[in-house]
Amino acid sequence: MTKLAWLPALLTLVLGFTIGCDEDKPVDPAPPTVFEVLDAPQFLLGNVDSTYVYRVRFQYEGSVTATDQVICHIMRPQGAPESDVGLFDDGGAVVLAGPDFASETSLDIVPGNGTYTRGINGMLLSDEETGEFAFSITPYHNGAEAASPVELGITVADIQDCVFEDYDEVHELHGCFDAVTITARLSATPPDVIDTLRIRVRQAGVPFHVVNFFPQPGDTLWQATLAPSTLHCAGTGTDYSMTYEATTRFGRSCEVLIENISIVNDDQELDNLVGLPDTLYRPPLGEPDDTIAVMVDLIDCNLDGVIGYDGVRFDVKKDDGEWQDSSIYVFSDAGVSGDTVAGDGTYTVALTFSPSETSLNNVFTFRYYSIECAPPYEQTEYLYDTVRVIQPMEALTAPSPTDPDDFGFKVISRIESAPGTHRN
Repeated sequence: MTKLAWLPALLTLVLGFTIGCDEDKPVDPAPPTVFEVLDAPQFLLGNVDSTYVYRVRFQYEGSVTATDQVICHIMRPQGAPESDVGLFDDGGAVVLAGPDFASETSLDIVPGNGTYTRGINGMLLSDEETGEFAFSITPYHNGAEAASPVELGITVADIQDCVFEDYDEVHELHGCFDAVTITARLSATPPDVIDTLRIRVRQAGVPFHVVNFFPQPGDTLWQATLAPSTLHCAGTGTDYSMTYEATTRFGRSCEVLIENISIVNDDQELDNLVGLPDTLYRPPLGEPDDTIAVMVDLIDCNLDGVIGYDGVRFDVKKDDGEWQDSSIYVFSDAGVSGDTVAGDGTYTVALTFSPSETSLNNVFTFRYYSIECAPPYEQTEYLYDTVRVIQPMEALTAPSPTDPDDFGFKVISRIESAPGTHRN
């Protein structure tokens, strides 16, 4: 055998080994193709000149290419094919060819992000034919179907505005009135139905509050409840109005206006104060802060069950100093800041007292009050509370004379506190 006779055999062995290794090496799978409907109105008006926007997201194997297309194939109610409509990801900058019922531009917003868009005019699509149109929205890549089409039944109908057949009128909501159920009965052109009903309350023409109604099963009756707390920040006055506003599944609407409504907001009162002890000792230096909760009941039927009201507050002064107020000197009835039950009418503030080398023996006076959230923002009478706060001298390194600006306590904020803060 010559010196090179063994070379072909060696090459065969090496190539075989290399190919075998490549075949065994796992190949990363291609990213999945994304195709999902984002917006697809299913109820179109055939008697109103209005455009409905359809949007889908399409990314073939995780990317967007110029060869990608989305086509909506349409069949009319009697089975006749309608012209196809293209959806585009072009940022809406191009004037498009297509049937007259498709928007002149795509109405797309951001080009090249994989969102394909087109508007369809319900009246032009209808062309006086109503019923269910079949939409088949299909993605294509390099001319081939890239994912299963989305099949939609689109109802086109000639729909009129809804009609109020009957409704309750309310003209007085005074003080702690008993909760009242108000009702309205409406009708819509079949196959349309009422989707939402609400009352929009205005004061001197300015929107103030919204009350939502709920449908009664198997009926055209809708109802809502008005209680003193429904309009808890409404000031006393006679310049209120309420507008019944209804919308339907097809986007039609109807409304009724009730004017000259009188509202009276009752006065508030603070009661059942659980305040600070007569004497309170600060913790020794280096020990954890002590926490104590102050609680008071707010009597105000307009705020029954309301969570988040921040009108119950306090001011404080040290010895014979000036009254100090602060935006954080606020009680809570939201289940935080030491409050244990949200919305029960008992308001709580949690105070932490720290060791101090400047406030050694001082008398603190607190005054608690509440401010209405309704104009003219009246305030309750003060409830007063006094406590002597003493710093034990043990372990103080350099006790100093009293600093009038050092109060030596802080209010636990609504963020850092949690329900159940203990009261010493």
